[in-house]
Amino acid sequence: MNLVEFEPAGLVFKKTTALTMSYANCDLLGSLLPKRIAYTDDALNILEYLLSIDNLFAKKVTGDLKHFSGYAVAW
Repeated sequence: MNLVEFEPAGLVFKKTTALTMSYANCDLLGSLLPKRIAYTDDALNILEYLLSIDNLFAKKVTGDLKHFSGYAVAW
């Protein structure tokens, strides 16, 4: 599982920014399902999926970030 925690949690950006996360180390068992970046709580419950673009060849997904919090790669 790949995740990041940005602090202080809840800090809102004036402009949307991009977050790119690699999932090259994840065993996806050949899954072609699109990957997304998910906004999560401390227990890793998905609160929201970010608008994301999956680059299957680079094994990276990029999503639009509006605030600091916890984020993880999801599929």
